[in-house]
Amino acid sequence: MRRVLIAVFILFACATVGQAAASNLYVLEGSLVQSTDYTYRITLQPDGSRLDCNVSLLDSVNQPWYRVSILDQAIHASTMWSDRYDSENRYGYRSARLNWYSAPAEVIVEREVRARSEAIYGPITLSDTFPVSRDALPWSIRSSALAATDQSQSDDAAIISTADAVTAESVSQLDAVVRILSWIRRTVVYACSAELCDPVYRTDALFTLEKKKGNCVSYAHLAIALLRAVGIPAVEAEGFVADRAESSASHAWIAVYFPSYEGWIEFESADWMPAYREAPVTFLMPQHLSIRIGEATDGISRARFSERHEASFTITQRPEAKTEVRGAVAAGQPIAWVMTVERPSWETAQLHLSVLDAPAGWTVSLSERDLVIDENDVSPTIDVLVTIIPPAQASRGTIGVITVGCSQQGTSVGNVRFEVEVSS
Repeated sequence: MRRVLIAVFILFACATVGQAAASNLYVLEGSLVQSTDYTYRITLQPDGSRLDCNVSLLDSVNQPWYRVSILDQAIHASTMWSDRYDSENRYGYRSARLNWYSAPAEVIVEREVRARSEAIYGPITLSDTFPVSRDALPWSIRSSALAATDQSQSDDAAIISTADAVTAESVSQLDAVVRILSWIRRTVVYACSAELCDPVYRTDALFTLEKKKGNCVSYAHLAIALLRAVGIPAVEAEGFVADRAESSASHAWIAVYFPSYEGWIEFESADWMPAYREAPVTFLMPQHLSIRIGEATDGISRARFSERHEASFTITQRPEAKTEVRGAVAAGQPIAWVMTVERPSWETAQLHLSVLDAPAGWTVSLSERDLVIDENDVSPTIDVLVTIIPPAQASRGTIGVITVGCSQQGTSVGNVRFEVEVSS
């Protein structure tokens, strides 16, 4: 698996994913499938003869819209370690601790992975209500993923009032999660200025909320604080986004616990801009490779070190853009789609989303209604969650047709038609 890593990029705009719909508003259906060769390299410079290093081990992931199969994985070192101990945290993520008792002046450690990742686009039928019932959560989740911390101050009055306001109209747990992530994306500017990084490096939620800027860790801490403030369990996650050839840093996002799924589902929480527009700006997980979720490990090493991520990848399948989609759900239960809004021109666009048509008694929720897509944005698209709930008393076989439209200064730039059948 050792090779010179050369990134394979296929340039295309998001509007041309699969067979593009003739609209600036559409739903992607199908999968974005990517094969990736990924190398993580740590260069260590010990102060003495003894040296330690912690290396995370990637595991396959199978979540509702995010799947990663680890096909091959190996750890190599320029000088063979003296011993190795593997461990696992409470979330199931594993790491290898390497020790050298007589180390040279420099040691290079590489973790090489071959993976197949898949971002799945289509209807989502998570049934979790909002507010989340604490009784539906295992004790271990309540104790570890709802408490305030020094980095995610979910008990602070400003955090609580912001979270309550952002989620006030939420119709499901998923809707609440996406509303918080969308609010953060609109409100916080990505930056690593002197104010953030010198002399005190701060990424906690309160600092991020006050300054309205931060890096990916800042976004994650603010998202976790806002989610925990309204009773949604959330923890930090870490990994690498294989949408570019190399990076000197990992990426941070979040994982949220859903009772109906009985597990953690990962979300992109930062203002992530995918390279080459291979995917919309989204809360989904295209091109991501998870390294861990939950609390941080014991650190990489007590020695001086530097890191480098390298990837070569090929996208083998892309979803199709559609303006008419269908799904089925039980009466009174939510069904949701991720709808993509595309900037109509190369100029900054102020866009408005609205429900144009819906049957009486049906609930239709949009995670965002007013969008600004700047002409300088790397990606000209943004994803919005559309949640539809048929009436609890609806009969099996009932079909509801909902139309959502997008306009710019009163002029329509696209519609999407959702057809939902009541399954039981």
